[in-house]
Amino acid sequence: MITSLAQYITGILLKNNIIENEHLDIYIYGFEVLISGALSLFIGLILGLMFSQLMECIVFLIVFVTLRKYCGGYHADTYLKCNTVFAINIAIVMAILKLDFEYSFAFHIMLCVLCILTYFVLSPIENIYKPITDEEKKKYRLIAVTLAFVTVILSSVIYMYFIKSFKC
Repeated sequence: MITSLAQYITGILLKNNIIENEHLDIYIYGFEVLISGALSLFIGLILGLMFSQLMECIVFLIVFVTLRKYCGGYHADTYLKCNTVFAINIAIVMAILKLDFEYSFAFHIMLCVLCILTYFVLSPIENIYKPITDEEKKKYRLIAVTLAFVTVILSSVIYMYFIKSFKC
């Protein structure tokens, strides 16, 4: 469906002499990525609304997309599988947030350390369709770990100043 829509849009651009035939495949792929990304964003926002956690979902999407860019990860072989896995991922996170369980700051720090270690050891995960050089791997790992540290600091501040104050 996504590929058909991308081909249709590209066909219109070609018919109106906006693009050249020699770049057709590039435009089709670009529109596929654009449509799939927009669909993922739409799915995420709908799930955020369904769980009555739109703001939490937006924060999750910002962090997830940013980290995913530099960390790599699972790559499905179809857009349907990709969007399904993405929707399940968001639904699980939103369901966990709905549990609203209390945990100690020490447990929070343990999760944060585990997060940083995971990014350091595993990132970036290469995509067979987009190989990266050793230099890029080092660069992406540094960015991923830095982003993880920023996320840890922000989550710790939120935990200490907002979550604790709401639960008192």
